[in-house]
Amino acid sequence: MSQSASLFAQLSQEEKYKEACQLVRHYSTCVINLRAFTIAQGLAVVGAAGYFSKDRFHWYALATTAFGMLLTWVLYSFHASYLAYFLAGLTYATTLEGGAGPWTEYNAERCARRQGFLYKIMHLYGGITVIFVSLSFVAVYNILRLLMDQASSTYVLQFPC
Repeated sequence: MSQSASLFAQLSQEEKYKEACQLVRHYSTCVINLRAFTIAQGLAVVGAAGYFSKDRFHWYALATTAFGMLLTWVLYSFHASYLAYFLAGLTYATTLEGGAGPWTEYNAERCARRQGFLYKIMHLYGGITVIFVSLSFVAVYNILRLLMDQASSTYVLQFPC
């Protein structure tokens, strides 16, 4: 048994509950802040890709789109990790409450809300979904513009007289 595990085992039930509540609050704040940062990042990347598209810098727009999707995926990985820690702390807090307490009621309400597919897409993964859909549209637009520009620009070799 590690030293931290033995120290945790020595805590009273009340102290363990306080630690669990602190963990739930901390990771809840992390999830909310990361969602806000993801949306801000998405707006900046979509705006930059749109600007490049408007000025016909299609390769730059595609590179910005690819970078934005990669960064969004990394942020989603952080979000999934924070959410897992949040759920672990929530489960532990509800276990310590013994089925009757504020976290138990919160967890029951939360589980009832998140049953549907639409809830998961719009709320749980909403920001990430919007960013990926937006960046996908920008990428498709730029690919089509590149293909149309390439098809319309037939170079005719002309020799001087």
